[in-house]
Amino acid sequence: MRHKVWALLLILTMNCYAQGKRPVEPDHAGPTMAEPLWSPFATVSPGVPMNSGSYAQPGVAGKVSVNELRIPPKAIHELQQSLKAYKSGDWRDSATHLEKALSIDPQYYPAHNALGMLYVRLHEYQKALGEFEQTTAKEPRSAQALHNLSATLVLLKRYAEGEIAARAALQIDPMRATTRYVLGIALVDQGHPTSEALELLKQSSTEVPNARLVLAQALIGRGAKEEAKAELRVYLATPNAPGKDDVEKWVKELDNEAGSKNATEDETIDPAR
Repeated sequence: MRHKVWALLLILTMNCYAQGKRPVEPDHAGPTMAEPLWSPFATVSPGVPMNSGSYAQPGVAGKVSVNELRIPPKAIHELQQSLKAYKSGDWRDSATHLEKALSIDPQYYPAHNALGMLYVRLHEYQKALGEFEQTTAKEPRSAQALHNLSATLVLLKRYAEGEIAARAALQIDPMRATTRYVLGIALVDQGHPTSEALELLKQSSTEVPNARLVLAQALIGRGAKEEAKAELRVYLATPNAPGKDDVEKWVKELDNEAGSKNATEDETIDPAR
């Protein structure tokens, strides 16, 4: 039964963002974006794929922890009800059952992580932040927990704090593409489209295609509009990438701007003639 509880929480936390591509503020990726197109959580799952196709977590690796061995039966019932509600698509009810489980056993930190993810799905970012802060306080060396914290801080527009949390996550797991993406966003939105920010977004763009949208925005800010259009065209060639109609409009706007500029330059009279 205890192993089943661990599996239930793992399924819940893995699935919570595997399907979620949410919009972000329209001022992020270009003037034509009616809906947001990036999400720090879009490609993240708390589990790490193994060669067998199963999942394991740092500190768990398929084993039942001491915390799980002592979960009260009432908390187990709430965890099971939470998973049932999640599978039916009722995120609010799923979160409510996790809240009840944590009121019974507040020290079961995998449930804090799962609840934080549900709060993000419900757009309750401040509540999510509290759950991830508890998780990172308990597991300060968990790259996943730090990533969740950093992404939530970015969603709350607390970019400087998000940068700190993302850098801490990358010290533990330097190859985590999604965290590189979050750090790139944090830097760009602080007004620092530095070479480091551009490189982070490029490095993460294969696994997180939306990184190209933020990269294009940063390149435009640096006056590199042709490079920005190149990134947008690569995005448009990405299978199943969301928001392609908006991105196509963005490219056309950049083309029109370039055409207007060239026409103006051609019409300018050289006084030396």
